[in-house]
Amino acid sequence: MSRNALTATSKVCTKCKIEKDLDSFHKCKHGKYGRVSRCKECLSEMNKVRYQEKRELIREQTKNYYYNNREKHIELVMSNPKRLENRRKLYHTYDGYIAGWQKNNPEKLKEYRLNRGNKKHNISKEEWDNCKSYFNDSCAYCGLSENEHYELYDQQLHKEHVDHEGSNDLSNCVPACKICNSSKREYSLIEWYEPTNTRCFNYNHERMDRINRWLIDDHKLYIEPNNLYK
Repeated sequence: MSRNALTATSKVCTKCKIEKDLDSFHKCKHGKYGRVSRCKECLSEMNKVRYQEKRELIREQTKNYYYNNREKHIELVMSNPKRLENRRKLYHTYDGYIAGWQKNNPEKLKEYRLNRGNKKHNISKEEWDNCKSYFNDSCAYCGLSENEHYELYDQQLHKEHVDHEGSNDLSNCVPACKICNSSKREYSLIEWYEPTNTRCFNYNHERMDRINRWLIDDHKLYIEPNNLYK
């Protein structure tokens, strides 16, 4: 680094042409005085314009990157206590937003629940525990363990309706993590859980076979007699 770079306290932004102190520029070891050429304010405005012009493309690229690198991302978060705490705060904030929206939009919430048919599983605690145990206390789709799920989202695995038009008993229930549950939405299992679908991450043939065995026959080993013919 040159002597001028060490003594300089300001530089001119190449965009707005205004001389500003060096703290107004992001650091860059290859830039003049060790800073980028445009000030933070101009870069922020430029990024806002770029985002608005390519909003859908950027959002799609961001989602695809997360789905394709989910395991690496989870490992990074789990190994860093600060990142983990920030992630849990984020989901608490999101859950608070959802609760607020439901409170302020009762008619829309009512319409949504009617469209979904008020889907709610009718299974006992023992049945649910057995269901989770069958899938090794992990998400049936991606394999994320319940302990890891709790660390990330501060909540247990979800009871997932495999077929949203199907029954509410154990024959139509598998454990799912928050992200798989949200990603699958109302898609059928065949549409969503297959290796070429970028929305379905960490597809595994053995897990698919296990899900099918559970839905076809194995759930009958754990369903309670009182619920067998409901």
